[in-house]
Amino acid sequence: MRFYILDDDINTVQMLSNLIEDLDLGKVVRTATDPQEAIHEIETLGIDICLLDYLMPKLDGSTLIKKVKEKNKSVDFIMISQVSDQEMVSASYLNGAEFFIHKPLNTIEFKKVVLHVMQKRQMNEKINHIRQFLGEIPGEKQKVKTTTRQRFERIFMDLGMMGEKGTYDLLNVCESFNTAGGLSERELSQWLVASGERPKTVSQRMRRAISKGLNNIAHLGLDDFGHETFINYAYKFFDPQSVREETAYINGNRKSGGKPNLLHFLNCMIIEVQSQGKIG
Repeated sequence: MRFYILDDDINTVQMLSNLIEDLDLGKVVRTATDPQEAIHEIETLGIDICLLDYLMPKLDGSTLIKKVKEKNKSVDFIMISQVSDQEMVSASYLNGAEFFIHKPLNTIEFKKVVLHVMQKRQMNEKINHIRQFLGEIPGEKQKVKTTTRQRFERIFMDLGMMGEKGTYDLLNVCESFNTAGGLSERELSQWLVASGERPKTVSQRMRRAISKGLNNIAHLGLDDFGHETFINYAYKFFDPQSVREETAYINGNRKSGGKPNLLHFLNCMIIEVQSQGKIG
């Protein structure tokens, strides 16, 4: 794999370069500390995976991803940053980031995430080769093998939420706004009013289901920090503070667990399923 490392801190650049080499993950083709100068190189050097920070002068990492993806969709981005603001993290995923790893860096998590992205790339290449062998035209819309609802259900199953009453409501909301690419606070309120039940009742039911998912994710992280489901979903659907608080609650260090954000969860779920649809 061909890696590009971008961070305005030269020490971080060197550390990541050493990690790639020490873990035998691939070749670091180029490194940079200036995001504006890095854009052209990332687009043209045949990069497979770019590791980058969010907070950089002149251009933030999320915007850089969006700019590169407009011209070269083949590059996968892994964000490594201290940013914990859920809106910033969501924006990164929306603009095309594969994963968001929070600093301080955990070597086990880092290796698991990079290997996962590498395996995903290799699987996509195999699928493309099979399609070419079968004579399918690149870019031609293929028959969908799974419905949108089935993709939502699969994620809810991974999160251990399918037995919760509120999950049915979450599924309906996600399906309703999937084609729109997400929903606003106002749209969610309107949906709740039109649900036929008291909006507060439905909202609380969904929040309980999400809290169950957060609890399951936190348990997975405690048992195995490198668990694939934890790596895939912990920081996509739940903000880092909620995960930390839920973990502390499980360990008996807090009286209450994390409080996931309903709107954030729904929008991230829609983004995730849409990205799966593009791949499938």
